[in-house]
Amino acid sequence: MGLTKSDKERTDRQYSEKGENVIMSKTKKGKRNVIVGQSGGPTAAINSSLAGVFRTAKDRGYAKVYGMIHGIQGFMEGRYVDL
Repeated sequence: MGLTKSDKERTDRQYSEKGENVIMSKTKKGKRNVIVGQSGGPTAAINSSLAGVFRTAKDRGYAKVYGMIHGIQGFMEGRYVDL
């Protein structure tokens, strides 16, 4: 599963205070999606910040929240999961 060229053109990359990559996009129907990528191993801080990104995205009305597999490299190769 990967983003189409037109999807990539609509993405807006942002970084959270803790340095995660958070990419938000609007689909053709106007529904918004978020994808988040983190680096490092699973720790309490990373798990907590990921939960915060997920909860905030849902609270703000984003349709889907995706997680990158292997960070930006995985994202560029279309590797991510629906959280």
